[in-house]
Amino acid sequence: MGGNVGAKITSTLTAQTFANYFPQQSILQGRASGYMFTQLALRQQVFGTKGSISLNISDPLNLHSYDSHTRDATYVQTSRSSFQSRVFTLGLTYNFGKPPQRQSRQPMAEEAGETIRVRQGPTRAPSACRGPRS
Repeated sequence: MGGNVGAKITSTLTAQTFANYFPQQSILQGRASGYMFTQLALRQQVFGTKGSISLNISDPLNLHSYDSHTRDATYVQTSRSSFQSRVFTLGLTYNFGKPPQRQSRQPMAEEAGETIRVRQGPTRAPSACRGPRS
């Protein structure tokens, strides 16, 4: 189960967060705990709309770990798996020239419910058959 939320903080600053939760699950002879993964991002436009500076943080709360417990008549095992996935990324983007213009997609004739009609060009009367020239 996961989700993504974005917000425009000011006219030039946006924030976004992503979270994904994996619930507890049964495994062979035991169970594994649930775990969560999160990501945060900020983007600030600079130079008007020509550029932006972005900061991304993966797993800022260091929650990407889980426990597992297995047992049978002869043993008991408890383990903890932890993933070092905390990453900070700083990016700079600069756009040269004009930004591309957004174009709306034109619906195809079948999608618009139209009938396609094929027209033939003007018809010509058959030319008279002429015999070989002498």
